Amino acid sequence: MKIHVKTKKYSLIMCLLLVTAAAAFYFVLNMFYNIALSPKTDKGAVFESNHNLPTQIYDMTDIINDNNIFKNKAQMVKIKSFDNLSINAYKLSHKEPYDKWVIISHGYMQQPYQLGHAGLKFFTNGYNVLLPHMRGHGDSEGSYIGMGFHDSKDIMKWIDYILSLNSRAEIVLYGVSMGAAATMITSGETLPSNVKCFIEDCGYTSAWDEFTYQLKAVYGLPSFPIMHGVNELVKIRAGYDLKDASPMQQVQKCTKPMLFIHGNKDNFVPFQMAEKLYTAATCPEKELFITRNAGHAESFKLYKDIYWQKVLDFADKYTK
Repeated sequence: MKIHVKTKKYSLIMCLLLVTAAAAFYFVLNMFYNIALSPKTDKGAVFESNHNLPTQIYDMTDIINDNNIFKNKAQMVKIKSFDNLSINAYKLSHKEPYDKWVIISHGYMQQPYQLGHAGLKFFTNGYNVLLPHMRGHGDSEGSYIGMGFHDSKDIMKWIDYILSLNSRAEIVLYGVSMGAAATMITSGETLPSNVKCFIEDCGYTSAWDEFTYQLKAVYGLPSFPIMHGVNELVKIRAGYDLKDASPMQQVQKCTKPMLFIHGNKDNFVPFQMAEKLYTAATCPEKELFITRNAGHAESFKLYKDIYWQKVLDFADKYTK
């Protein structure tokens, strides 16, 4: 009788320990999910980690001024996403019927107008500009960050929007960081002939690879079991798989020209990812522009005129 009581007590203790361990593990997974994909969760631990800090201090006066000029000139337009979210974009178009368009995709946790300087560069060079607020950012709806996967579906909706305005439109897709990932993921889809080329700046090979890298670099943790557990939460809450948010898979299906840009001192999205993407890409024409001593999303800050000459020359090559 005493043995039976002890066995029951032991089993109860083990059950409590297992439940406690499971609850603790879920707490950890939920924390990392929020850090990764919740737009409302502070990302300071990641952005302020030593390996993610800027390589130098830049004079941002011109960029900030251009951002404000673009924001003040642009109008806001909105459409419905494939999953019925209200998604918005800054639109800056010429009064004359210009056929050249660019869709600019911003970075992770970035305010859309922070790429207004890019919009202004394209605009002054004869392009109509659409700068979407990616889901979960700016004025667009969304409870999670798309990491380029669902954002690529949104980009395809924006392409349809442009074609509803101008069936002759010749469209360039340009993106930075997460926006570059969205651009590359879109490149592997079946697109209308109006889409002429892609320009990606410092995009990652996949959301899985990027989060695995940050998990190790910031927290010193291996991918297993945390990444696998978090990915299950992503599937349930956000409706996609981090491994499917994969520019690497998509550039292997690309059928239009692409320009790859990456700083060789990038420690946020490691430069090696650019090399892998460029090698894997099946684009009929492709270029890799390596910016020496530039960190993450610093190429246009460090090289300025050279950077925009390269970007605009590439875009102009494939548009009339």
